[in-house]
Amino acid sequence: MGAACLALLLAGGSGFAGATPEAVRAFEQGRYAEALALAVPFADQESDSADTARLVVAFARLRLGQDATPALDALEARGPRLGVMHDYLRAVTLGAARRCGEAAEAAGVLPPESAFVAVAWHEVAGCYLLTGQFDAAQSAATRVGEAALSDTRKAEAMLLQARITELRGDRKHARDTYRELVVQHPLSAAARHAGERLGELEDAGMRVRPLTPAELLPRAGAERASLFPGRARRTYGAVLARAGASAGVRHAAELALAELDIVDRRYQKALQRAERVLAQSADPELRAHALYLEGDILSRRGEAEAALALYEQATADHPETAFAAEAALSAARLAYGTRQLERARFFCEWLLGAPVTAKAIEVIAGDGLRQPGRSNSALKDQALWMLAWIERRRGGADAVVDSYLAQVSGAGALADAALYWRARLAVDAGNLTDAEVFADMVVQRAPTSYYALAAADLMSRVSPACDVRVGVSAIQDPAAAIPSEMARDLTGAVLLFKHGLVSESQRTIKLLPTGGLALPDRVAAAWLHRRCGNVHLAHVLTRSLADRTADVTDPLLLGLAYPRAYAEIVTQVSAGYGVPSGLIYAVIRQESAFNPRAISPRRARGLMQMIRPTATRMAREAEIDAFRQRHLFEPEIAIQLGTHYLAGLLERYDGNVVAAVAAYHAGETAVDRWMASRGTLDADELIEEIPYASTRGYVKKVLGAFGVYRLLYQEEPGPALLFSANQESPG
Repeated sequence: MGAACLALLLAGGSGFAGATPEAVRAFEQGRYAEALALAVPFADQESDSADTARLVVAFARLRLGQDATPALDALEARGPRLGVMHDYLRAVTLGAARRCGEAAEAAGVLPPESAFVAVAWHEVAGCYLLTGQFDAAQSAATRVGEAALSDTRKAEAMLLQARITELRGDRKHARDTYRELVVQHPLSAAARHAGERLGELEDAGMRVRPLTPAELLPRAGAERASLFPGRARRTYGAVLARAGASAGVRHAAELALAELDIVDRRYQKALQRAERVLAQSADPELRAHALYLEGDILSRRGEAEAALALYEQATADHPETAFAAEAALSAARLAYGTRQLERARFFCEWLLGAPVTAKAIEVIAGDGLRQPGRSNSALKDQALWMLAWIERRRGGADAVVDSYLAQVSGAGALADAALYWRARLAVDAGNLTDAEVFADMVVQRAPTSYYALAAADLMSRVSPACDVRVGVSAIQDPAAAIPSEMARDLTGAVLLFKHGLVSESQRTIKLLPTGGLALPDRVAAAWLHRRCGNVHLAHVLTRSLADRTADVTDPLLLGLAYPRAYAEIVTQVSAGYGVPSGLIYAVIRQESAFNPRAISPRRARGLMQMIRPTATRMAREAEIDAFRQRHLFEPEIAIQLGTHYLAGLLERYDGNVVAAVAAYHAGETAVDRWMASRGTLDADELIEEIPYASTRGYVKKVLGAFGVYRLLYQEEPGPALLFSANQESPG
């Protein structure tokens, strides 16, 4: 990656001259002594090339294990300045020189909120450890744990503590710390090292307790969360084998395996597991969980009445459990979907009066991914939202519908939806003043969201003079944007990249936990990843920032969060199939986050996440010879097949973008059924009526991203949201 980035920099004329490019090339190829010799003659000059030379001198000395302190001092005095990275590097070079006290002083002046604090104190602890100053090493290791911004760093701090303890001769305490590390951070590299050391201690005759079934449960959960279902199954199997009299642990593992069976559509096997728990357990939480899963399975199989009965049993028998509340919400949605409005109302009202529970749970979404269960306030918001729709379906007065929407929390996940529909109701009533107020609130809260775009389009359609609009700035040249000077931790990394020391820049962003960085630093990290071709990482780092921000004027943030990767391929297939390029990008963004190697829990693959049967059918229709599933990891094939499928869906539904996008996610059979019963609704209402929560959310996210792409890149005039490919106005 470094060589490719350097080639791009040199080809583009990066601003360094003389012998400096040769020094940079030598450095990037690992020829540090040669790079140092080439750079030293230029380091005392005053020019851009001298700035680059001073950087090469400092980092070449660091890599060669030489004393880099004078070179770092020269950077601080004459530039270019590396910001807080300078103090970290001083700690590194002083620690390498065994000047541990001075290294600790350098680490101590770092801002407490800096991500460099933990790694700097790690260097200090290593210095003290190598010089036999165990008390000081222990103190420094404690500082590492206190400053750690990620689980990885916390695990490394524990490993360091254990090693120091062992070197001090307290092997039993060290053994216990190694074991605790394996339990708390089971999938970390530090845990692997700890496990290896535990094995060595056991071989040396020390007794090491094997992990208990209760300790294995979180490990299996971590494996599930990391999308290793096979490993999770094996770990849960080990729990079942070892649980013995620990019925609660055994039943928890059984239900977790049932969830994995649901993801794999092994519904009968999942039902058998849940039935075993119900037959053997008296624990209210476990029983409610089992009843909830049985209801979920039967709902997925289309057995609505049987599912409703199980959900009702969960709420009646175990009302104070977290899964009873989730069961009530699922029952309300299922009853609403089958037009049993009074039954749906009953469950909603049950939720509004349900006992408060603080237990954290996870549930399975329709796409097979686990997601956190809702808090009490979120469940009550869901109940109010559903009561509004029940009243609307019953033909109730708009004022009653609005009264429910008005009670939805302004800080909750449904706030934007409630505000949009309050604006919609006000428009229907001819009250444009209130409509404008509600619409403006949505736009100000989350301007890149589906609801903000829908609100702006709504007001521009009914009142062209209205000043409610999404002020997304069009991007002329995203590649020309550079990170903000407000970056703190990654100022040095950006500087190194600009001067051609790409490997050091990459080393820095790998060193720091980018997820814990402040916003300007996360954008800077994303920019560095993007410049080196990693669109996926750049997008992941900025996606949530762009989705949450109220400031839509930063072209760099928006360009990274809404990239036009694989532009040549997308442009070609867009023209060939007549599918808007923004829609293709929006689907890729939602399906794979621009990761060409993505694999879902349902085993969909590639940029546009196609499963084997659909991909094989599309390849046959597109006359792609000798297609194999592995070809979905090739961007050109993945985008062609995904767009071919999308084009066919648009044709099937007469240009209805809502139906086509929903079918891309849930399949044509389900959407045909929905369109037969709801197809006459306005587009925004049709979206809210999609029975599957995961598909409903998917459609909103894809349409919202499609709208942002249209605004950012000025693809076409007209409204941001296109609900129909055949016309320029939604509805």
